[in-house]
Amino acid sequence: MERHGVPAIDPFPANLRWPKEDTLVGVIASDEPDPFEAKERDRMLEWYRQHKPYWYPFLQFWTGCRPSETAALREADVDLKEGTVRINKSRDEGEDNGPKTRGSKRMIKLYPNVIDVLVSGRAARMHPKPEYFFFAGPESAPLFVRDWPMDHGFYDTLRRLGIRQRVFYCTRDTSISWQLTQGANPWGVAKYHGTSLQMIERHYGKYSPDRRLDPAIIEALERQNRNLDRNLWRKRRRIRLSLRKCFRKCW
Repeated sequence: MERHGVPAIDPFPANLRWPKEDTLVGVIASDEPDPFEAKERDRMLEWYRQHKPYWYPFLQFWTGCRPSETAALREADVDLKEGTVRINKSRDEGEDNGPKTRGSKRMIKLYPNVIDVLVSGRAARMHPKPEYFFFAGPESAPLFVRDWPMDHGFYDTLRRLGIRQRVFYCTRDTSISWQLTQGANPWGVAKYHGTSLQMIERHYGKYSPDRRLDPAIIEALERQNRNLDRNLWRKRRRIRLSLRKCFRKCW
């Protein structure tokens, strides 16, 4: 190593403390969900449809996959005929890895509008192979999820449309919050997005509409109340009969 000009020992002292990351990064990339409104989502996708390839952000908004999950998709993972996507890996910084958690492995069903966009909009390869990346850049190079928003004008699109700036990961927040506002079962939403029910309730519970009791539960409660009223009526009737007998004996 020394003959190449590289020190043989670590030149940094053992007690060296590296500076902390800019605290602003933590504020921008907050753990709290910050979804786009449905109208904002639709405006953005329409702008992309007219000016840029839009099947990738379209999939992001409507499936809520983690960007690293869609970047890792191969041709063999997507079945447009059956309308399914298999998620069993992630990709970041040019390297494939396992999914974020064990529950992140899943098979999701695509909405019909997503299938239509992927079938009609995404350029099909002449001779695809199972290991080819489903979303690829020039010369079939895989996507770099950290660079995609800048390379494809995501933040510039927000500025053009007058939409408040958010990180690209908020496309996932948008999918989760939208499904909940439509009355979807939180457990099903958690399974679809590869996360836990506890996380959905903790971070996205405010997007669930006021949940009413199940009709069967309401009917059971009403039946119980009717039985209580009937028993109370019988008890009062027995008391009245007893009082009448007492009065008759007294008189």
